[in-house]
Amino acid sequence: MTARGDDVLRVVCASVSLVPGSVMEELLALREGVGAFNATQGIRSAFLHASGWLFQWHEGPAAGVEKALRIAQADQRHGRLRELHRSMGPATLTDLLQIVTTHNQEKPTDVARRLYRLKQSQALEASASPDELWMQLVAPAGLTAALGESGLVRRNVVAVTSGNTGAVDLVRSIGQQAGVPVTYQRFATGDPRSADVGAVYVDLPGAYSVTRVHALSRRSLAHPAVRLMLRDLQCLLLLLGDRVDSTSALAGDVGLLLKHLAVRPALRFAAATPDTSRVARECLHTLSADIAEIDVRHLMQAGPASFLGDLLGARQNAENAVDSLLA
Repeated sequence: MTARGDDVLRVVCASVSLVPGSVMEELLALREGVGAFNATQGIRSAFLHASGWLFQWHEGPAAGVEKALRIAQADQRHGRLRELHRSMGPATLTDLLQIVTTHNQEKPTDVARRLYRLKQSQALEASASPDELWMQLVAPAGLTAALGESGLVRRNVVAVTSGNTGAVDLVRSIGQQAGVPVTYQRFATGDPRSADVGAVYVDLPGAYSVTRVHALSRRSLAHPAVRLMLRDLQCLLLLLGDRVDSTSALAGDVGLLLKHLAVRPALRFAAATPDTSRVARECLHTLSADIAEIDVRHLMQAGPASFLGDLLGARQNAENAVDSLLA
């Protein structure tokens, strides 16, 4: 492999976590030391804990990355380090340190089997990049695996955000109605002074598709790991309360998020009052060519099919028609 002058070494590795207590608290306690080390070595890192496994992604000068790997290998809080990906290429990580934990129904043995499949696919796909692998580690597509990894399986991405717990409550309700498990996540930056933020997601199955619906707090929209997770976002729903200032603030944060996305998603919003509806339209009209208001009462009562139909609109109707032809 020929490296360009601006290419860096990129390594993703895995190990079994032997931390007896809260892994998230352990990772948060390491932020200051890891951040200082990365700054001196010129590298950037992301840590993920999921179902008893710790994953690390390091990017930067080869000497710094190799030193970070040697330190990780010698750490008694983790089992043997297994490399999942190693390549030279452009850097993707934007912060000195990102931390993610994922909490779902997967067992450590489930993760081990998934890692084997991922390792095999990485070996076969020379063009695979570390961010593509990382996305499958941070938010595994269990339903997609159940449907089969064929070209007929579409992957839709929808997100719901709000200034309170409304987004989480809605996505939990949709998951319960669909009978699918909810995955909980926590995100933190490398700044020891910053608090971590939470998120949840569900995967809703269709005949030939899986639609992932994320619930995100307003604060989480600025997190680099969340932005990476939403890079294929197709629709963003804003749940607005009755305060004009909160509506303007949320719209501003959405605007910052969209600047990091290659394709602008459709925007939907549910407003509690005519004033917040007016302000939302004024703030959002420059952010997307596809904006519409949704009746919040209907939305909260809708089942999963109606929920996705309201959000994805003509796109979802067209895909349902294709599903009928293929069935």
